[in-house]
Amino acid sequence: MIKNAFFLFLNVIKIDLKLLKDYPRIFIPLTLRALVSLGVLCLIYISPYYPFKKILGPPVIEFFGSKFLHYPHNFTILPIIFINIKNFLINPLITSIMVAVCCGMVYDYHNRREPKFWRNFNKAVRRFLPLSLCMLFLVSISYLSYRMIPLLMIKLFGQTEIGIFMSTFIPFFVLIIFESLFVFCFIAIMTKKQNAFKALKKSFIFSLKLYPVVFFLVFLPRLLDLLMSFLIVFQVRISDMFIPDIAVLIFVLIILIAIISDTLVFSLIANLYVLSADEN
Repeated sequence: MIKNAFFLFLNVIKIDLKLLKDYPRIFIPLTLRALVSLGVLCLIYISPYYPFKKILGPPVIEFFGSKFLHYPHNFTILPIIFINIKNFLINPLITSIMVAVCCGMVYDYHNRREPKFWRNFNKAVRRFLPLSLCMLFLVSISYLSYRMIPLLMIKLFGQTEIGIFMSTFIPFFVLIIFESLFVFCFIAIMTKKQNAFKALKKSFIFSLKLYPVVFFLVFLPRLLDLLMSFLIVFQVRISDMFIPDIAVLIFVLIILIAIISDTLVFSLIANLYVLSADEN
């Protein structure tokens, strides 16, 4: 059983790498998401400056205070604002669609159709509600993990290096466990036109049958995200070493790396889904 799982794991990776090499357009959906994220990041960056301050400044003053509209305090709240907008606006509205498009393009490839963006985009838009609800479910798990577990880790280990490491790694590990269980929901919606609850249930049952394979297919690309998480944690120290403005460059890097990690995760999972369905 372990041997079969290992060969399935290697086969999925082999097929996925060939697919991405032959059809690099599969990176397009998450690249478009990255462009939206970069646009949002730019808006946050320019919010303290005239004339944008008139429109974007009042919400910052309301939630954080007027001092955060001034240099260098504006870079203190940049990560907080961007991460919350990403989690609760970009992910359910944009990422849910683009992830589904990526999965649909992989599905087309296995069904001997040309992987086309617009055909899958139109299908994903028509199934926006269940896709968005599934994404909100995963985002909620991520939000709770990164809010509650770090508090526990810091309480146990204090503001030490081990405490900082554990408060970053443990939430990441917990999130991978849950993401591995529910990651098939997007391709399930794209291929079976299911509602959010049925898609999550189907993903859970399907994933349990192949869990070690699913876990490592998600875990390996997400190591890139873990590195980016540590960058966020040490962003203040990095800014102190250089200039506060470097916070923007850090988030630009995070957005660009997410193109690779998310495309790999969802193309790998879509490949596994189709191959396993064929075997059954």
